[in-house]
Amino acid sequence: MEKDHAVSLKQLMTLVLMLTTFSIHLPAKTVAEIWKTMPDTIVPYLDPQQRQEMPSYASMHVDGSVDNLLEGKCRMDTLTNSYAHIQLNATKSIQLKLLPTSNQDSIVCLVETWLAGSVDKDSIPTGESAIRFFTQDWKELSTAQFLGAPSVNDLAGMLTTKPDTMPEQTYKALKEKLDPQMVLAEINADDNTLHLKISCPLLSKEEYKELHQILVTRQLSWRNGSYHSVNQQ
Repeated sequence: MEKDHAVSLKQLMTLVLMLTTFSIHLPAKTVAEIWKTMPDTIVPYLDPQQRQEMPSYASMHVDGSVDNLLEGKCRMDTLTNSYAHIQLNATKSIQLKLLPTSNQDSIVCLVETWLAGSVDKDSIPTGESAIRFFTQDWKELSTAQFLGAPSVNDLAGMLTTKPDTMPEQTYKALKEKLDPQMVLAEINADDNTLHLKISCPLLSKEEYKELHQILVTRQLSWRNGSYHSVNQQ
């Protein structure tokens, strides 16, 4: 009886070891696979069949624009195992990035950006971004846990700085022109860094030129499962 019990225990331990080894070596999901299972509520004007097709076009490096349900064009123009950029229309784009964590599978960072003007690097930045985080099966996570704030617009305060020679009163007067406070965000496809800058949709070119002297671009790095500020420029 004891011998049979020992054999059963040994078989059970072998089975547990096999299952553990199998789970460790499960292939990691790619962004393309995660994109295909995205809930309709995130991009409601793309049907499941269109989402299935877009990564195939991107991997073949062809245009691959698809007609969305609003009679516009959507295109996945960049795709790697851990990153995708999708132009949903002329004014909206999304970025998907897999970010590693120390104690679980990678999480999904979704950056949605609405542009209200030209994307020329010399133009006034106008638009707004939203950042959300999800598990790989699209359960939404706390933004504050990974970004350090409930929303990216709450980080607008870190995107200005007072020059040493500027009077405090002048600095405060310039900051008051940043109303509403909106932030544009872009995630790097290669190293997970997040770049933030102030959006100035209501300013004239003259006002923006004056305000530009207090604006900074902030770079956040992904370390130990959350974003941290690393520098300003």
